[in-house]
Amino acid sequence: MTVDVKRSELKRYIEEQVSAGYFPSAEDVVEDALLRVMMEEQTELTDEDVAAIKLSDEQFARGEGIDADEAKKQIRRLYGKAQP
Repeated sequence: MTVDVKRSELKRYIEEQVSAGYFPSAEDVVEDALLRVMMEEQTELTDEDVAAIKLSDEQFARGEGIDADEAKKQIRRLYGKAQP
């Protein structure tokens, strides 16, 4: 499937996201945006969602949390490994 983005501000945003290294391609930016829209439509948390949040809260309470900058570094390191 090919999608042609016509609005210049959207094209600019996509290009900025790829240039900043947040996404490896324009397609990934668009897929992420669509997934976020789809997730917003979900109005209730599932049992799995609640369990994951509880586990996260417990880990944080034990001091297993990391600051945002370190989390970004780890995500980029992991995400970069998945690239072809």
